Amino acid sequence: MKFLIYFLHGASWLAKSINRHSYTLAAVAVLFFSYSTHNIASASERLVVIGSSTAAGIGASSPETSWVGLFKKWAKENRDWDVTNLAVPGALTQDAVCTTPRSMTQKAFDLGANYIIVSYPSNDAVAGVTSDQSIANIRGVIQCASAKGVKIILLSTLPRSGLTPQQRKSIEQFDQTLKTEVGGCFIDVKEHLADVSGLNPRLSFSAGDGIHFNNSGHAALFRLVRNFITINNKCA
Repeated sequence: MKFLIYFLHGASWLAKSINRHSYTLAAVAVLFFSYSTHNIASASERLVVIGSSTAAGIGASSPETSWVGLFKKWAKENRDWDVTNLAVPGALTQDAVCTTPRSMTQKAFDLGANYIIVSYPSNDAVAGVTSDQSIANIRGVIQCASAKGVKIILLSTLPRSGLTPQQRKSIEQFDQTLKTEVGGCFIDVKEHLADVSGLNPRLSFSAGDGIHFNNSGHAALFRLVRNFITINNKCA
């Protein structure tokens, strides 16, 4: 009889112990899941800028006062984005073609980009690259990014002095075609930065060479990008 009493007592203790441990394990699991979810939700996303000299900061007095530098600070404070700038002075759209292992676009993918801002103002036209080829290069970037779930934000060309009529026609075709194809993820910055002719950089924005922008010009370009992203959830 005593054995039966001891057995029942032991079984009762074991059941309570297992029950207590189950509660503990459940609580630990809930805390772990909550912690993991919080960290995933608050983890920084990465935006990469690819392009040429203006995106690289030429004309600004420092990297911090360039449009990408200003955007990098704003994006970290307001979106928790890490911004990496891969822009290189003199770069052409062919440098972004994603099928090339060392291309800017592939480097952006390797960095884990969630978003890519693409800015190739006018070097292709000056180098004699046809508008059809430039457009095809950017289309390829967009297609590669789409396949990887990376969002593309495309900037228009920029005002530039000294271009021939054929070069101007080339960049106008580039803008018009891609604006139609990219739709809501195209930022037409050119019209806001040009003088009354629509061709040259506005005097107050010019760095003096007819191509690049001073701190005021970079700040204006930053505001255009920031404002676009602030109101456009589709692309960013």
